[in-house]
Amino acid sequence: MRTAPGSNRRNMPRRALRPRRDAFAHVPVQLVVPTGDRFISPDYYELAERYAPRLRRRTVESGHWAPRSEPTLIAAWIEEFVDEVEKDSDGRARNGEHASETSPSSD
Repeated sequence: MRTAPGSNRRNMPRRALRPRRDAFAHVPVQLVVPTGDRFISPDYYELAERYAPRLRRRTVESGHWAPRSEPTLIAAWIEEFVDEVEKDSDGRARNGEHASETSPSSD
């Protein structure tokens, strides 16, 4: 399915302002937030825990295309996350709370 250029950006504010009441993740979620993203501010993700109760937040000093600029780091985070979820039956972080991690990478 193809979308018009910019259509994702047009949908984001509407969804953020009026999310569905039942819109929450039922599975563990890993959120990678690039601090240097010129399109989406890190502030956009502030309420992520509300919609993803089993959230692991990772912060990378990178731009919008963090998977392209930091492929090794992102791949390691994915592998770590999958291993933790598979080991922990309820999908929570090891300490039982929302996990957060920051990486001093560069774009």
